[in-house]
Amino acid sequence: MTWQLNNAPAPCDPSSGWLIIEDIQYPPDWPHDDLIALGLTWIAPEPPALTAEDCLAALADMRWQRSQYFVFDGVLTQADPAIAVVNATLAMRQRRVVPAEAVQTWKLSQADFRQWDEAQIEAFGFAIADHIQGCFDREATLSGQIIVAEDPGAIDITTGWPGDV
Repeated sequence: MTWQLNNAPAPCDPSSGWLIIEDIQYPPDWPHDDLIALGLTWIAPEPPALTAEDCLAALADMRWQRSQYFVFDGVLTQADPAIAVVNATLAMRQRRVVPAEAVQTWKLSQADFRQWDEAQIEAFGFAIADHIQGCFDREATLSGQIIVAEDPGAIDITTGWPGDV
């Protein structure tokens, strides 16, 4: 972050760090617009390069976000939170000896309820598991690319996820 005057760093007082323009000192909190009016140009610093560790943390967050929802039967619905409900429901049906053809009400989204038997509940569970596994597979692929990249920040972690069109 520096001010430039005539394509060179603007002169500063060595003790205070204040800008010196035409023998007048300007403090660091002087309004930028006033300094620009004096002929100064603000040069923003280059952002620091992202490390592989930074990129892997962002990737893990992206995978978590992408695994939360997916489209099932044309409806955007929960994925990660719903898998536990599917597993518990199937276990409870077995424990209570509920006939496989008996239906239960499932909510996919607001005002979208389904009457599913055991096979349909399992199909929903398998779709969730496949979606979540696909998210982990995508994360694994991108992790490998990030680790070997000269510029890890150049790897696009926003595309290619399950459900992307």
